[in-house]
Amino acid sequence: MPEKTVVKLVVALVLCILLIVFAIQNFGQECRVKLLFWTIGRWPVSIIIFISILIGVLIAVCEILPHVLQLRKRARDAEEALARLKATSTVKRENKAG
Repeated sequence: MPEKTVVKLVVALVLCILLIVFAIQNFGQECRVKLLFWTIGRWPVSIIIFISILIGVLIAVCEILPHVLQLRKRARDAEEALARLKATSTVKRENKAG
């Protein structure tokens, strides 16, 4: 595995552990949740933060996913073009040799 990937995984693991510790320590603390004109009730702080993080991740995925799909398509197209070029150059070499 590349070194950068290992570092990212370690950082993600540390952040997850910190989030779990935070959730365990603050599970008994409750607060009232308001959204515009609605009061949703009393929820544990850790659940509210977890849901907020989850919504943030979903928004980030929705933002990044089209770019990832576009890059995959461009990479696939480039690989196909490279394969065509290799095939053409092989045919040209065979014609010159023959």
